[in-house]
Amino acid sequence: MTTEKIETPTPESSHVHHVTTADKLPIIKKHGLVPAENGYLNGPATFMTSPEGTDFWKQEVTDYYGKKPVVLRTAKKNVALFPDEAGTRDAGAPAHYTTSNIPANQLEIQTENGWKPLVETR
Repeated sequence: MTTEKIETPTPESSHVHHVTTADKLPIIKKHGLVPAENGYLNGPATFMTSPEGTDFWKQEVTDYYGKKPVVLRTAKKNVALFPDEAGTRDAGAPAHYTTSNIPANQLEIQTENGWKPLVETR
């Protein structure tokens, strides 16, 4: 008989996060998360992280842009994800990328009062 623990997925683990800055939100609300050229991959991509990697990427965004980061999320079922090995190594948590557009109506934003649909925010 095995005593291996079976983890029940939490709602959070069924999502991936994207860290950005508030000034990019109007464009994201209008067009969704659109993959961009990045100099890292051979083609446009949007980078995503597991919830466990979010704090690392928030600090990276703060350091790089000098702005307060905002966190978006989408359900994993909404997007085709590919492993981002360098991002995983950097963050010490699973990182991914997608080459697909993620519509704004499939995104939520982290607020002081929890997660809210992005399209319903000001």
